[in-house]
Parts: sequence; C-alpha cells; structure tokens
Amino acid sequence: IPFTINPLLTPSVSLTANNVCLPNATGVTLTAGPTNAGTSPTYKFYIDGTQVYSGTSPSYSGSVSVGSHSAYVVMTTSVACPTATTATSTTKNFTVANKSTYSVTLSSPTTICANNNDAGFYANITNVTGDLGTLSYQWYRSGSPVSTSNPYMAEDLTQGEIIYCRVTSNYWCVTSPVNSPSYTVNISSTVTPTVSIQVPKI
Repeated sequence: IPFTINPLLTPSVSLTANNVCLPNATGVTLTAGPTNAGTSPTYKFYIDGTQVYSGTSPSYSGSVSVGSHSAYVVMTTSVACPTATTATSTTKNFTVANKSTYSVTLSSPTTICANNNDAGFYANITNVTGDLGTLSYQWYRSGSPVSTSNPYMAEDLTQGEIIYCRVTSNYWCVTSPVNSPSYTVNISSTVTPTVSIQVPKI
C-alpha cells in the first residue's frame, strides 16, 4: 500500500500595520505574512487585545479611534504535520492621527531706505493644530532659493524684489509645505533733513 510521509513543518506568521492619517485614510490595514500555512489557513486579528476579525482572509481593514494602538495576528495552519497548530505574530504598533496644519506669517521691515538697503525677515509659525515634528525653512528672493536660516538677512535689496519663506514639516501626518505671504521690496528715497532759522525783525 503506497503512503506518503509528510515533513514536520513549523508555522509562523508576521504582521504589517500602517499608520493612519485622517482624513486621507479611512482605517488601518493589517496584513499577515504566513509561512507553512497550508492550503486553507485561518486568521484571527487583534487590536489592543480585542479580536476584530476571524476568517480565511490574510488581511483586515477597519476604522480605529485616534491614538496609539497595537495589533497582532494568530494563524491556524492547515499543513498535515505542523509542530504547532497555531502561530502568533509579534505585536505591531501603529498610530491614528488627524492631519496637522499650520500657517506662516512674515515679519518684515516697514521701510527700506536707499542708503541702507539691507533688511531682516522672520517667518512666524501660527495657527498650529497637532504635531509638526521638525520644521525647515527655505527663503526665496525673486524666485531663487537664498537661505535656510530663520531669520533671514537680505543684503543689497532692489526695488520690486519678492521675498517669501517656504516652511516644511517632517511630521508624517501634516499639510506641508506652507508658504508665507510675499513681501514686495519698496525702496524709499533718502531724504536729507534741513533746518532754517528765521530771525524776527526788530
């Protein structure tokens, strides 16, 4: 009578979980990566210790509240000779966050005189909602990038030049970059003050 000797197989499963940036994404997606699962494995997905799915699909998608969460998956193998019938993934952490926003205003000189046409500019971060991570600054002068410092000191300005700052956040869930309002250089003519003395006639 012919027969088959099945090898002893060790099942295992990994898990991937994505961060969720609202409102761009509507929910988290959990995906199992099975090894030695057989032809008809089953999966149970857990979020924060609560089972959210049980079935044959190796992935799960669903909405989760804003905050930090953890997830894992338990796979039941269908191979003939497993070393264990189930395998549990390591725990994966993920975050659900509302998209952060911010605005940029510009502190700029009220007057630039012809005899001293240097001026300082400062980008102010306002209307912040949520985390911003680290901000970087790129100043532009008439369309050309000129400085990454804040404040920015501009030298030898000329009439009609346009100054603005682009501020970029490295946070994973934010509307970025944001430009400041533009400043148009207006050079005021130098005025030499004079004074006269009138002596009344006696």
